[in-house]
Amino acid sequence: MYSLIVTMIVREADRAEFERQVSSLAARVRAQEPGALAYHVLRSRAEPTKYRVVEIYASKDAFKLHLASEHVRAASPAMQALLSGTAEVEVMEPVA
Repeated sequence: MYSLIVTMIVREADRAEFERQVSSLAARVRAQEPGALAYHVLRSRAEPTKYRVVEIYASKDAFKLHLASEHVRAASPAMQALLSGTAEVEVMEPVA
């Protein structure tokens, strides 16, 4: 299993567009990637411009396929343009 959490801060004015784009991407990941076991997009209640994506893949190879997919390659530049900085990626290890 290969898991990560991506944290992103979105510019306030771009929140609605970011949520539209990330929701579309999440739907594609769930529908088209059998190796994606979980793909959850969360928004902080305390800091509404902070988002986290919790991703769990069957393997590191499944994650590599995710990154190479047409839907991710098409969505990434547009979504990154809505961020107020660089996304933070933390690879996680399952415990229980």
